[in-house]
Amino acid sequence: MRGRTIQLLLGYWFAHIILMWSALLIAVALAGEVYVGLLAPFPADYGVIGCIGLAVFLAALWWLQTLVEGREITRGYHHGRLRLFGIAMAFVTLIVHPVVPSIIGNLLWGTGLFSQIGWPLYLAVRARHSV
Repeated sequence: MRGRTIQLLLGYWFAHIILMWSALLIAVALAGEVYVGLLAPFPADYGVIGCIGLAVFLAALWWLQTLVEGREITRGYHHGRLRLFGIAMAFVTLIVHPVVPSIIGNLLWGTGLFSQIGWPLYLAVRARHSV
């Protein structure tokens, strides 16, 4: 962290609480997979919980990222546009999940989640091989 001011410590603490709360929402939403097949729509209540949980999770990660110092290593790989992409995919999934098969909703939702590790990993491997 950049310092020990009370504002920074409270921000760090609250961001972690929000992060854990949203991770719990995601875990609850994944329980909805038990109730549907791949071609049936995902249950609406579980879908809303999962999409909101993902958007809040990524926003909390973004907030924590701004609170931590020494980000030079990840500065080129993790950026706000990537977080916005994941949040946008969560909202797209929120809109379409009641009318598409659950496999499509899962692919959209998974794209938002796994883009957060997949894209930075791709950039890091590409940069490593170009040296």
